[in-house]
Amino acid sequence: MGITLNVTSKNKHVPEVEWYIRTVKERVRSIANSFPFKKYPPRLIAEMVYYIAFWLNSFLQKDGVHVTIILITLLTRLEIDYHKY
Repeated sequence: MGITLNVTSKNKHVPEVEWYIRTVKERVRSIANSFPFKKYPPRLIAEMVYYIAFWLNSFLQKDGVHVTIILITLLTRLEIDYHKY
């Protein structure tokens, strides 16, 4: 069927996942630094992470799971209207 499973042992590093986590953290920090607050409510942090993950999954990736369909459409079956967002 052409499915390749990347199996990783316990306590081993997965570079793709670590890169994604680092990217999300960097972008959340950049948004947080634009706010004039010293402390952030947990809900605001969660919404910032959701916002970043939404936009990272809203565009095609070079080594993505599908050639023409974005990941968020595969997961939620919703088409993204880029003019709306």
